[in-house]
Amino acid sequence: SKSSAGRPDATGLSWSTSTRRCEPITIQVAAGDLPRTRAIVERFTTDAQTSEKNGSAYVVIPNPQGLQVDEHSFARDLVRALNAAKVPLRSVVG
Repeated sequence: SKSSAGRPDATGLSWSTSTRRCEPITIQVAAGDLPRTRAIVERFTTDAQTSEKNGSAYVVIPNPQGLQVDEHSFARDLVRALNAAKVPLRSVVG
């Protein structure tokens, strides 16, 4: 039987052990919320990179172990801190 690793699933995304590894955690917020978001993220890590496009800001956090957000050492706490600060999250992927 042929392996489905690396082939798109019903969501159109490709999953495999090799591609899952090292995928960063990406948090999307409104561009206007980037300063508050950055200040909160910096409480958890200084390794985050930020960018802006089309009214959205993206915070990308390295994830060398390829962990899901709920497995990551601080990602859940970071999302809770952003929610507590009332920063509307457009998406969290990781």
